[in-house]
Amino acid sequence: MLERRLLKNFDLLLPGCALAITGYGAIMIYSCTSVGAGEAARLGAGKFQLHLVWIALGLVCLALAASVDYVRLARLKWPIYGITVALLVAVLARGHISHGARRWIDLGVIRFQPSELAQLSLIVVLAIALAQRPALRRSFGTLAVSLCYLAVPMALVLMQPDVGTPVILGGIWVVMLLVHGASFGRLAGVCALGLVVLVVGVGALWTTGHLPEHQKQRLMAFAYPEADPEGPNWQPRQSVIAIGSGGLLGKGLFEGTQSKLDFVPFQETDFIMSVVGEEWGFVGCVVLLALYFILLYRVLDIALAAKDESGRLIAVGIAAMLFFHVFINVAMTLRLLPAKGLPLPFFSYGGSSMITGMLAIGLLESICMRRHKIAF
Repeated sequence: MLERRLLKNFDLLLPGCALAITGYGAIMIYSCTSVGAGEAARLGAGKFQLHLVWIALGLVCLALAASVDYVRLARLKWPIYGITVALLVAVLARGHISHGARRWIDLGVIRFQPSELAQLSLIVVLAIALAQRPALRRSFGTLAVSLCYLAVPMALVLMQPDVGTPVILGGIWVVMLLVHGASFGRLAGVCALGLVVLVVGVGALWTTGHLPEHQKQRLMAFAYPEADPEGPNWQPRQSVIAIGSGGLLGKGLFEGTQSKLDFVPFQETDFIMSVVGEEWGFVGCVVLLALYFILLYRVLDIALAAKDESGRLIAVGIAAMLFFHVFINVAMTLRLLPAKGLPLPFFSYGGSSMITGMLAIGLLESICMRRHKIAF
């Protein structure tokens, strides 16, 4: 009887929109991986099939997260935080290295990226911690405690090294604290100090030779976009060419020459927006961004209707996570930001991102279904 009452508040638009983005992405992944013949074709088919498996597992995670009362997560704050930190430490100790970064735990058949789940874990832990403390305008201690929650996973991810994910974590922290009532001036001061530390730290790593070569190349390629077009500038340059060549309506599904000839590296993951722009054109890109807009609008609507502070903050944190991922990924493919290893939520190839996104949708459904107290 209780479940029936909860299901009356189930939001169909939220998972429907996420699934529309997921289906759109699956088509694009199939398009850009179904190229070549022989071994290349076999690998491409394997990627697409594995992506479908990740989608199925993600839907299971969505259902499980939706069935759990999010209020009960308050009892699991420390286990969630502890497991997250332990996984990030395990990456540094025994993680798989690829393209100069140690970000994955190799499980044999699959590789898992803990930094993706760390974003959702931080949202849940911060929401619980902030809901248990007074509004930030009256308590500097709350600001300090929340910063401690942020600092540990951010430092561990930076050591992988990964600069993109810490930017997302910092953005989530800022948005959640502002919604909880932090003084804008006080928060701006902390952010300014953090930015100074980050710039000085990167400069020190650069001058001492400890900054990984691939990150140096990405920064140089962004600073000097016309230099060495066949070197570090190749990927962002080809991405812009692919998007521009699509025009208004695109070249048509499976007709993208840039994707078929593999001009854009990692086009099924970080740079999948270039495939959309080439094959579906400006209209296809607008449709995708419109789906994200509807999704974010619905998430914020759930935040407004949440029955308590923790539910509101979880929803706001998830909205911030999705927004920053989409904004940075799209800006990166348009060469407005340096290249970073950040996927497009629900759209890019990758299991860790898909599972995290579906868990987030499930949490939002839990908040939505329980937005009113059950009356007996």
